[in-house]
Amino acid sequence: MNLKNLLILFLIADLALSSCESNEEIDSSSSAQMMTGSDAELAIIMRQIHEDSKRLKKQISNSQTLGNVAPEYLREILSAGTTDTNVKVPLFDAFAETYIYYIEAIYSDTLGIQKELFNNAINTCVQCHGEFCPGPIKTIQKLEIQ
Repeated sequence: MNLKNLLILFLIADLALSSCESNEEIDSSSSAQMMTGSDAELAIIMRQIHEDSKRLKKQISNSQTLGNVAPEYLREILSAGTTDTNVKVPLFDAFAETYIYYIEAIYSDTLGIQKELFNNAINTCVQCHGEFCPGPIKTIQKLEIQ
């Protein structure tokens, strides 16, 4: 690989990673940040998932009754626009489908394993972000139920 190709590859990788690294910690107190209009659809959905996950963690931890249906917007993960077209690949879709499966299973759980299902969903998020956008991994890991 010549020097020109290596430089181009480095610049592309740097641009892709810099768009994720700036979101290392999600500031849930800023609704203005969530509604800037310049964010990609997927970023907005991810912030909603984070907020819903904090609520769901609290409900599961306190053994509260959940509704019977998972939020419908979750399926939008599969079609939402992104700032990086390299994210929408079969591996991303597999992670998204797995996450959706676990969340839907939480709402239909009859075995009393909501905590395990929730932690599996969170671990799926961590794995996906490890592949595509590592910035928010620490924030996501804080959602796990101990």
